[in-house]
Amino acid sequence: MNILRGLKIGLVAFSCAVVVSRAGASDTHRIYLDQKFNEPLSMQKYGGPHKELIVLETDQDAIRYAIVDYTRMIWRSRTTGQVQPGRSSDNSYVQVPTVTREKRKKSDPAAGSSRLDGLYLLFEDAPSGLKIYLKDTLATPQDSVRLRIVPGKH
Repeated sequence: MNILRGLKIGLVAFSCAVVVSRAGASDTHRIYLDQKFNEPLSMQKYGGPHKELIVLETDQDAIRYAIVDYTRMIWRSRTTGQVQPGRSSDNSYVQVPTVTREKRKKSDPAAGSSRLDGLYLLFEDAPSGLKIYLKDTLATPQDSVRLRIVPGKH
C-alpha cells in the first residue's frame, strides 16, 4: 500500500514538473516591449513581413493603430493622382499604403480581445507566425504601451 502511495505521489510530481517546464519553454518565445505612441515598430526585426506597426492612441474603450505596408508600393501620377501599376516615370511618385485600424476593448475572443488577461491581438502574420498583442496595463512608462510579441520564424 505504501509503495502504491509513493508511486502516486511520484507520478503527480512528475506531471507537475512537465507542465511547468512546458510553460517555461513557451514564455521564452514571448517578448514584452514598452513602445512609445506614434513610433514605428519594425516587424522584420521580429521575423515578420516588411511592415511597421504604429500605436496611435488608447483609451478606456478602444485602441487606434496603423500598419504601414512596404511590401505593396503604389506608383501614382503627380498630375492626376491615378495609380500607375508597375511603372514609373518622371511625373510619378511612390506611395506607401497605410491602414489605420481601431480595436474595441471588449470581451470578444473571436476578435482577439479578452478583458480577463487584458490582451488585444493587433496583428497576426500567418506565413511567419508573428503575433503582436497590446497588453492593457497601467504599469508602463508615460506615453507608452506594453506590447507582447510572439516572434515569427524568419
